[in-house]
Order: sequence, then structure tokens, then C-alpha cells
Amino acid sequence: MLLSASRRWTGAALLAGLVLLAGNLLLAGAALAQSAQGDPHDLAFTVTNATTGQPGTVDRLTIEYSTHVLNPVIDVNPQGSDFTIPAVPIKEIGTYIITAWADEVPYYWQMRGKNMLAEPVVLHVFDTSTDRGDLAITGLDLVLRKSESLVQLEYNMRVENSARPQVTVVGDPVLELFVPAGATDFQATHTRGPGPTPVSVQTLPGGRAGLSLPLTTGSNQIRLVCRLPWQDGLTVPVGANLPIQGWSLLAAPENLDIQAFELEPVTEGKVPGHLHFRGPALEAEREFTLRVGARVASGPQEKVFTTDAPAQRDEAQADAQENVGGGFPVAIYASIIVIIIIVVIARRRRR
Repeated sequence: MLLSASRRWTGAALLAGLVLLAGNLLLAGAALAQSAQGDPHDLAFTVTNATTGQPGTVDRLTIEYSTHVLNPVIDVNPQGSDFTIPAVPIKEIGTYIITAWADEVPYYWQMRGKNMLAEPVVLHVFDTSTDRGDLAITGLDLVLRKSESLVQLEYNMRVENSARPQVTVVGDPVLELFVPAGATDFQATHTRGPGPTPVSVQTLPGGRAGLSLPLTTGSNQIRLVCRLPWQDGLTVPVGANLPIQGWSLLAAPENLDIQAFELEPVTEGKVPGHLHFRGPALEAEREFTLRVGARVASGPQEKVFTTDAPAQRDEAQADAQENVGGGFPVAIYASIIVIIIIVVIARRRRR
């Protein structure tokens, strides 16, 4: 019996060990499958300057394998407009992010591995310009949130670059946004490529925040956040060095008092707990001013129709006294009558 039990215990332990080993092998295989980037391939590239239609060049090129994170594959400095990068590990079913820098501006492409292997990868880059004439803020959503003694402002912008021929507009800064005096803790991002890219912010004279970022052809999504101390009657400017074709204001909490001309309340699609307004189109350099206060809840109103005011009560009492002969109070007359009745009753008892 003891030997049989020992054999059963040994068999169970062996089975458990095999299961554990198989699980480790599966985990290792899964990890290997996630990190592996395929067999080596020679990748051919062609760079074209889309502004001039002529061959172009890039200063740097990276390839990243996209899973739940970006895994670096290569980082090279190619020469010429046509080049081949040898032995690049590529999976046909994989998704890759290609980033190429030209004139210090990054350009992004997302491609499947099989498309990268089929033929030369064509990369379009653009000339740069400091001319802002074809830039416009086609949408601006300003979110104002008051919390205790602080106010947070969030500017969500869509900047359109419609220059023809197509160019990337740059500058130091290229975008200047009007912000309240005393604003601090600036943070900005530019959504391009695989995700938001941090943008440096300069605090400029005259209450402006300057953003230095390349504005590529088409739509550019930009987000700026700042904070400042709360004060009743806070002044918030809206405007930029670019024209603003349309903008809206979302403010919380609902007891805020927003004062401004040409500001229209928005009732449809109302966000619970927020005030929603739509502002007018603004030309470049025009400043639109909002004044923000807090509405104070009024105290209980006096019920003038059910309770007389103090002065009215005094007058009514005086009138009542005058109506009871010579202005003597009713209580005095009642006391006299009671005394007379007592005297009469006493005399009758004596008799």
C-alpha cells in the first residue's frame, strides 16, 4: 500500500512538472512571438520632395514594430534619394511605423510589413516655409474649469495648412495664442504620427503662449493646457496670431457667470454640469475678452403677500388703536369692564 501510494505521488508530481514546463514553454513562445520582427529583408526606399516634385533626401530614418508599444527595429542615416537598407527584420502581417526627418521635421507613415516588401517604399517630404498666410485655426474648443482656488484652461485647436504648393510651415514660434495674465504650468502636445508629441511653450510678452512646432499640410491637432489663480471677475482673452474661423467655450461649474458681447449660448447637445457658448470668428491678432465671475445664491425672499413688512405692521397697529375710542388700547377697556363687574357682584353679596 505504501509503495502504491508513493508511485501515485511520484506520478502526480511528474505530471505537475510536465504541465509547469509546458506552460513555461508556451509563455516563452508567446513572448518570443510578440518580440520577434520577422525574417531579414533588404528594404528599398525612394524619397520625393512633394513641394517641388523632385527627388528629396532625409537626414534620419527609423522603423518601429507596433504592438501595444513601439519596438525599435532600425535607426539609420541614409544617403541620397534612392537607398536600400539591408537585412531589416520584417513580418508580413506586422504593423510598422516609419519616421523620416527632413529639414528637422519628422514625417510619419504606418505600413503593413507585406506592403513594405512588395516594392520600394515611397517617402514624401516637403519644403519648409515661415509664411503663415495660408494657416488658419478652423476650430477651437476652450474648456474652462474652476476648482476651489484654481482655474484650468484647455485649448483644443485644429490648425489647417492649405498652402499650395504644399509646404510645412515652421517658426520660433509659429503659433501665438492669447492667454490670461498670470497663467502658468503650460503643457502642449501636437497629435501627429503614432501619438501626441510634446511641444515646447514660450511665455511671450503681452499675455501670449508661443508654440514652436511644424505645421504640416492639412489638419494639425494641438492641445494646450495652463492654470492660474481664481479671482472673481477673471479676464480670459481669446485670440491668436492666426485667424480663428470658429470657436466654442465649455465652462464648469454651472454657477459661473460668463460676460462677453457676441457670445451665444448653446442649448442643443448640452453637457451636464457645464455652460456652453459659441463665439464669433476672429481675425488674426483680434482679442476677444471674457469676464468670468461666480453667481452668489440669494437668501430667502420675504413673503410680502402673506406677512406685512415691519413698517406696515406698525401702521396697522396704530390704526387699530385709533379706531377704539381716543386711541386707548383695547386691553385697558377690557380691564375696566372686568373691575366694574367684580364691584357689582361684591355689592350684591353684601345685600
